[in-house]
Amino acid sequence: MPFELNRRPDSTVEISAHLAPDAVEEERTALLRELRRRVRIPGFRPGKAPIAVVRARLGGEIDEDLEERLARRLWHEVLSESGIEPISDLRLSRAGLDDDGTFRMEGIVDVRPELELPDPAEADLPDFSVEPSNEEVDEEIERLAEQQATWEPTEEPAEDGVIAEVTVTGTVTDDPDAELLDLGELTLLIGRETLGKEVDAALQGAVPGDVREAEATYPDDHPDPRLAGHTVAFQLEVKALRRKVLPEIDDELAKSVGAETLDDLREKVRTALEGRKKAERRTAWRRAILDHLEKDLDPANLPPSIVEAALKDALDGVAFKMVMQGIDPGSESIDWQRIATEAEPGARKSALDRLVLEQLAAEWKIPVPEEDVEAYIRQEAARQGVPLGEHRARLEAEGRLPGIRHAARLTKVVDRLIELAGGEVE
Repeated sequence: MPFELNRRPDSTVEISAHLAPDAVEEERTALLRELRRRVRIPGFRPGKAPIAVVRARLGGEIDEDLEERLARRLWHEVLSESGIEPISDLRLSRAGLDDDGTFRMEGIVDVRPELELPDPAEADLPDFSVEPSNEEVDEEIERLAEQQATWEPTEEPAEDGVIAEVTVTGTVTDDPDAELLDLGELTLLIGRETLGKEVDAALQGAVPGDVREAEATYPDDHPDPRLAGHTVAFQLEVKALRRKVLPEIDDELAKSVGAETLDDLREKVRTALEGRKKAERRTAWRRAILDHLEKDLDPANLPPSIVEAALKDALDGVAFKMVMQGIDPGSESIDWQRIATEAEPGARKSALDRLVLEQLAAEWKIPVPEEDVEAYIRQEAARQGVPLGEHRARLEAEGRLPGIRHAARLTKVVDRLIELAGGEVE
């Protein structure tokens, strides 16, 4: 079974192979024998018709099935004899019979690249303090107070930081055929520029009952398709204003968030900040080590299937954020081609990171840490408030367990890399 392989820099392999006419006839006869058992031939009992008769009756109808069968056999033989390890399906560019009965197949497949990596022990880990400062503790407690704030009605003139409940209508001035816009009653935090700085400026100094006007121009990529690319003259009727009232930072605030006293709250906050900083340090160290390992690698030379999967994950993340922000990812105003182009460099970097970690996991024979997988499943079940067994069964049904196990294994690879570089693993 002659074949030729052409290995390309992007870890793809071009394959050209063929089966001789006698091998093709062998497969044709085997296929006809299988059909003979299932197809009724007039004048013969099921399965008893001569192969020549079956071929004469069905020969012209089995070409597609035969070529599929020949392609599977040829691909299996190429894999057995070439030693390549594909990470994608074979993408066929040709598969068919020549006039002389030879079957020829050509295609391309992605293979796992063999990366030459430097010594991870030579990576420089950036300095990263995990000890929270008193200022950071104070800022975190102030954020907790912000979360406990109340919004109380006010008659004082509006300013930045005040919530205005506003009935908003508008006219698209650059489109005389456009209908009157009725955005309904919106809750606008003045200063956030939800409808643009012009609208926020118009609401400055307003009191309930005031009617203000503003005109704003929106970019083509604005998430609201009613506004995108248009200039709109708004009429803003202020219904009510509310001002934020912060609680005192004292023992009562501490008790409201689960601490016994303000001093106890400070210690809890300090511990939480330290844990957060350790996680940030790990992320920074991981990036530094991977940058060291990848310094001589080109993200442009990666298997297409790996890049496509990473890009899909990135775009899924963008779509999820849109949904969380109330934006329809299917809107015609969303330029997914532009978003994909902008996301591709990051997706390639992510794909390269994964290939490096997977190669080291194989070289170091890192096992799946099942205890970590179990702990993750248990925590997720508790967070969702469902029984552990039910949650595990759902993960299995959704096909998520292999991904969780794989992620846990790569986490262990990062642990070892940090230790080799002289860092501390929590």
